[in-house]
Amino acid sequence: MANKMPTRFGVLIFVIAALHVFAADAVRKDLLRDGFVFAGADGRLTESEGIKLFVFESEITDGKATLKAGESLELLPSATLEKMTDDVKQRVDANYRLWGKVTRYGDRNFVFPVYFLPLRKADNTASQQRSRTETTINASGDILNIPNEVTAKLQAKDVFDTRQPTAGLELKADSILADRTGCLVRKDDGRFVLQLDALGRSIQADRLELLPCESLQDTVNLLAKEPRPARFNIAGIVTTFNNENYILLQRAIPAYSHGNFTQ
Repeated sequence: MANKMPTRFGVLIFVIAALHVFAADAVRKDLLRDGFVFAGADGRLTESEGIKLFVFESEITDGKATLKAGESLELLPSATLEKMTDDVKQRVDANYRLWGKVTRYGDRNFVFPVYFLPLRKADNTASQQRSRTETTINASGDILNIPNEVTAKLQAKDVFDTRQPTAGLELKADSILADRTGCLVRKDDGRFVLQLDALGRSIQADRLELLPCESLQDTVNLLAKEPRPARFNIAGIVTTFNNENYILLQRAIPAYSHGNFTQ
């Protein structure tokens, strides 16, 4: 009997571990993959407790996971988002067509906006007045009978907003930063910043706040194993939002100085 107890205990531990892995895998399957790019998704920009959100009007999928219509994702700081927030102040019906890159950090998805176009609903007043005097689709004796819900969608089709262009269309260009070294520093609020090396120049080194993504998650996991702050050779997309500098990390490789530079 005594010999069976360790075996049962081992089975119990195995079951608990398997359930934990299964639960983690289920969370991963519910998330869109990091790096997935969607083009021309319609929706609206909202804000909740200072967080900018994009509410999707239709579902988007990366082939495995799906974000349903009506759900929202947090928008990451970027030059495009800054222009969107400026544009939304000048529109009553602020609907947009958004191009963006999905990121994943922990158990959450985010969107890095790269381009947008404002939308408006087509004016149907004139077409509705004409329909009272002219022959319309689905008229009596019409051979082709189109369902009412289809004709309603055709009449209410979104069109690009042709009003006076605002600063929302004058997008600042993000830049690529590659083959630079620096240290990742954790701030008191839990966020991470990249302290770039000054490379011997008598200027203050740049600091870039790191945006949540899978590359940052992998780097954070690597930092947890390091006894002291490590230097990395990094590459990523540098952007600005409200006069603050950010970087969407694409690659971070540990940089070993071999005693030539301090870590």
